[in-house]
Amino acid sequence: TLLSMELNISKATISKAIRVLIDNKTLLTHQNTDNKKEIFYTLTDKGIQLAIVHKKLHKIAHERYSELFQQFNDSELQVVTKFLEAWKQCI
Repeated sequence: TLLSMELNISKATISKAIRVLIDNKTLLTHQNTDNKKEIFYTLTDKGIQLAIVHKKLHKIAHERYSELFQQFNDSELQVVTKFLEAWKQCI
């Protein structure tokens, strides 16, 4: 529930993603002994390596986006932003 609220994603989507991570041996579950409903998660060594790669990919993407945005002036970016906001409302 907390993860779902924090990420603004449905509980079902969170559960499905967690199941995939567990099945791929990148995530371990731990149950709270005082409250059986609470489940905690930790990354395995494989999960840590995956997280490192994921972070590097985010950095590369951010750098590419920054380079792309630098090709446009502020008024052009405002038009693009306005278009994307309108498009988002349609889908």
